[in-house]
Amino acid sequence: MASEQAEKEMIKGQTYLAEGEYGKAVKAFQKAIKEAPDIPDTFFNYAEAAQFVQDIDPEKVAEAYKKAIELDGDNPFYYSSYGAFCNSVGNFNEAEKMYNKAAGIDPENSPLYFSEFAVDYSINAPIVMESILARDPSAIKIIKKKALKYALMALGIEAEEVQELI
Repeated sequence: MASEQAEKEMIKGQTYLAEGEYGKAVKAFQKAIKEAPDIPDTFFNYAEAAQFVQDIDPEKVAEAYKKAIELDGDNPFYYSSYGAFCNSVGNFNEAEKMYNKAAGIDPENSPLYFSEFAVDYSINAPIVMESILARDPSAIKIIKKKALKYALMALGIEAEEVQELI
């Protein structure tokens, strides 16, 4: 059970987050974490705000997402949000795991998780892997293949069916 002070800080932090005041949101969520270190939303919201604050190490953001997941491992949104963050910082293997975990917890919405991973990966991987692609332009095929695999999963299409459908 969160204390009254923790709830006030959470509300304040969520307000700042909605207004794009990420630094202020982080401070409010840090206070909420001190007051209620067993509430997963405090860590999740901290991570959601902290990823937009330049002075905060991405590893701290990842730790906050992981703590939220540790406290509530049945929340697919925590996994998909952490996956999106991982995609944005180039940790593609972890992103893939997180989206798959979200899809496993919430199979009804698995197409959404698979499509989000496919699109984010296809956009971010070439940017992060720019130096590799400069040396080996054929490496883009690996990126496209993985993105296509997840897009097909989102659509419920087997790879073998593609040729027939086209």
